[in-house]
Amino acid sequence: MNKLALATSLALFAASSAQSQYIGNNPGNAPWGAGPSGMPKGVKMIVVSGDPAKEGPYTIRLRFPAGYAIGPHKHPTEEQLKVVSGGLTFGFGTSEKRTAVKRLTKGATATVPANAYHFASTSVGATVEFAGTGPFRIDYAQAKDDPRTK
Repeated sequence: MNKLALATSLALFAASSAQSQYIGNNPGNAPWGAGPSGMPKGVKMIVVSGDPAKEGPYTIRLRFPAGYAIGPHKHPTEEQLKVVSGGLTFGFGTSEKRTAVKRLTKGATATVPANAYHFASTSVGATVEFAGTGPFRIDYAQAKDDPRTK
């Protein structure tokens, strides 16, 4: 009986210790910083989990101001996105050919396949959560859309 009590106590202690080591992030209280390199000015970002600059999974939130637009671009890995607030116009393709243009509102989700050109704009502003695998990289279809070349 003493062995059972000891084993139970050790299991409870281990579970308690694991819970006390939990590190979480409340995005509602996180400080917003500058957006990712390569995106037009005005976007703000918080990191929810992981590190978008390193290899491995990450989740970030981007806050786009009203009137924000990002031209056709792609990423080397798949992205999942969810509109947290506001709304945006989102679609696939390059400047010459745009398809699947949709108005995404709060709660909408989308999957962006790796290396698929896509674009977005918002007239009202939006907060969007993105999950992907790092390192985060953005490549534009046309140099004129890339703020790093200006």
